[in-house]
Amino acid sequence: DMIGLRLICVWFFKNAAFRSSTDVIKLLLNYFPFSHLFSLLKDPEPQIQLETATFLRNLVCKHFDLLLEKIEQPESFLKQILQTLDAFSDEFDELAEEILKILSNIAADPENHQIIMQDSEILDRIKRFLGSSNQKLQIAALWSVCNLTWPTDK
Repeated sequence: DMIGLRLICVWFFKNAAFRSSTDVIKLLLNYFPFSHLFSLLKDPEPQIQLETATFLRNLVCKHFDLLLEKIEQPESFLKQILQTLDAFSDEFDELAEEILKILSNIAADPENHQIIMQDSEILDRIKRFLGSSNQKLQIAALWSVCNLTWPTDK
């Protein structure tokens, strides 16, 4: 069953990336081409989309710089994330929540604040979900705002 195989593979990479060292993240990034990762975000199976988004969330947590080094066009990464966020359905709000957590993890690093602050499309999406009737999506968007406004020593 190809769906099951894809799901297990993404699940493996997601869990391997969780709280991993820089060396493990580099190894994962060498074995998982981004074109394939983005295609999995558009997979017809919602669970594969969700596991892929969680894998991305784990990658950007403390390792966003390594991720950007592997992507030929870093702005394309955020565009793909926004496209996924725009395509979410109300029946599958877990995907939108994971995408908002990706943005929150990027915003958690003071070095990356400008990436989000300079992109009005991202800020508009965060604002949109702050006004959502879904409390989980509101909280996920609020974390992005908290991380973007957290005072730093820099």
